Amino acid sequence: MPAAVEFAAATSSAPTTKPALAIPPKQGLFPKPYRALDRAFCFPDENQSKWWKATAPIFARMLRDAGYDVDQQYEYLTFMREHVYPHLPPALGTKRVFPNPSSGDPDFELSMNFQRSKSTPRVCFLPIVRGPGDDDASYQPDPTRILKTLEPALRDAGYSTKIYDAMKQHMVASDEEKESLQKKGLIKGKIYEVQSTVALDFGANGQIMAKMYMFPTLKSFATNISCSQIFLDAVRAVDPTGQLFPGLSAIEEFFASSIASGPGDASSTASPWNVAFDLVEPEHSRIKIYAYETHVDLKRLEHHWTLGGKLKEPEHLEGLELMKDLFKRLRIPEGHRKVSEDYPIWKDPDSLNPIVVNWELHPGRPDPVPKAYFSIRGLKDMENTEAITEFFASLGWTHHAETYTPNLLSYFPNTNLEETTLAQSWISFAYSRARGPYITVYCQDLDPTLSREPH
Repeated sequence: MPAAVEFAAATSSAPTTKPALAIPPKQGLFPKPYRALDRAFCFPDENQSKWWKATAPIFARMLRDAGYDVDQQYEYLTFMREHVYPHLPPALGTKRVFPNPSSGDPDFELSMNFQRSKSTPRVCFLPIVRGPGDDDASYQPDPTRILKTLEPALRDAGYSTKIYDAMKQHMVASDEEKESLQKKGLIKGKIYEVQSTVALDFGANGQIMAKMYMFPTLKSFATNISCSQIFLDAVRAVDPTGQLFPGLSAIEEFFASSIASGPGDASSTASPWNVAFDLVEPEHSRIKIYAYETHVDLKRLEHHWTLGGKLKEPEHLEGLELMKDLFKRLRIPEGHRKVSEDYPIWKDPDSLNPIVVNWELHPGRPDPVPKAYFSIRGLKDMENTEAITEFFASLGWTHHAETYTPNLLSYFPNTNLEETTLAQSWISFAYSRARGPYITVYCQDLDPTLSREPH
């Protein structure tokens, strides 16, 4: 789940007391590839070393839990060392350069995607460039460098920046525009400078899929063009004839009737959020358009899932019923979300995060594919874990149902999940008849100063 200007990003200070449930013996040690590389790697600076210590142990477990062989684990851990950690913001403790406690850490996010017969580890992170000086201003969000360094590493996977290159002029505020906004006081904190994040899916076939998330808020402030219009213009820049992504017209119509134009527009409880796409050639990519909804209930969820009743094929309705079932099992409180700038608290439902929906555009497909994201930040972690396990069991996913809880406990061995509310950040759900349910659980609140090694 990518970070956002409106309601994303910051680390948590989750308790690190003794675990309430015992970790199975086989989970007591980190996988051999991590232990071997931890002894061998010599990082060029303390920042990268801290990120490795805080996140690589969890990532290594995810690779093992997904059933990847030892060679693949070595390869993907080394890839992280070479291509991710050099681009991350400072791994500080209580002081973040891009703080926003409301909905998760934009600096680094781990997630696991679940399908019936497999699971896939993923990361999302905020690439930065470092300027002169040691203050916060020396760290600037900028994907330019990493997009170049990924090209030779991912060339065999069809890597391409053509969509980013086409969208950039519509989505990204220039240095001059940012300076003007700074002078006007419209950039209220470093988090507001975030315009893009990068994500990587580590496939079982040895291929890594790169994705990008772009946020239009700064560009909207700078140009007085609505976020919704920026989305549409950016997609049209990729597909000028409208033949590659014909589903855009359905989203354009829905946004006109059901989604506010952007920050400050109170005409709807739903607002545009961001655009995402695969870093491959346009004819092989998906384009995903996101909105967030501050009035959380099943009726609004159904409205967004079906594009106001337009998506009503059996496939859409089957997915809708499963999505509702997941929502109910998680016991997410219904009601209004005030989009605060502080940590969500389960005793105060108004402080919880909005729901998020995206619609995927596929080349040649006239109907967008919906996906729902439920924030479970602020809800009790162990209750969330039980709900997810029960949902897996209801789908007949016996392996995932049996392993989800022990695996999660092993990722946070020094944390009492009976007491925490931030270990699991979001859960997303999509559905197709061809592949069935498609579920991802996100872990955003990772404190880079805490060791994840068992006591």
